[in-house]
Amino acid sequence: MVDYTDAIKRPFSDFKKLLLGLVFSIIPIVNFISLGYQLECSKNINKNLPEWKEYGMLFVRGLSAIIIWIIYSIPVMVIFFLIAGDALLSLANLSDFNNEVFLADLLKNVGLGLIAIVIVGIIIAYIGYYAIINYARNYRFKDAFDFSNIFLHAFTKEYFFGWIIGGIYSMILGIIGSLIPFIGPGIAGFISGVTFLTILGSVYKKIN
Repeated sequence: MVDYTDAIKRPFSDFKKLLLGLVFSIIPIVNFISLGYQLECSKNINKNLPEWKEYGMLFVRGLSAIIIWIIYSIPVMVIFFLIAGDALLSLANLSDFNNEVFLADLLKNVGLGLIAIVIVGIIIAYIGYYAIINYARNYRFKDAFDFSNIFLHAFTKEYFFGWIIGGIYSMILGIIGSLIPFIGPGIAGFISGVTFLTILGSVYKKIN
């Protein structure tokens, strides 16, 4: 059983390790090290935080996770550019710009496109997190695209509830962090990341 309370407490179990993570998280590019460390938290799900070591390897693993996320996000980017391109082509026809039917159709198409982006984005976020957790098991890039394994386990109730609970917690911290200029998002991102990936790592261990 996943202990959500322990996962929430985990970032605060060692102040020195937490402080180091917060510092790395608020520095652009260097924050890839922080992301690599969060992956370690998904792999090593003990109550204690893992040691900070092999910073170069943490950087590479964090960068790999970003690349994986970008690849999974391609469908959202494609839909966005299709919507933007269609809107620009429609607006280029200035003779129809004042036509109420034309504007209504344009707004309708843009609205439907945005809905599609939201739906596809949620699906990608759901599957993408499992892909990253799968990658973190052995740090093999190809494991992030082992779709037979991903689809077999990502649609279990254990993963669904872990993703929902971790996601809600991360959203709340993200909102709070956004109220603190400059450093807030980084701080919230590290704390929620350790918790979220600890939860998903615990679920992964249970269902595999």
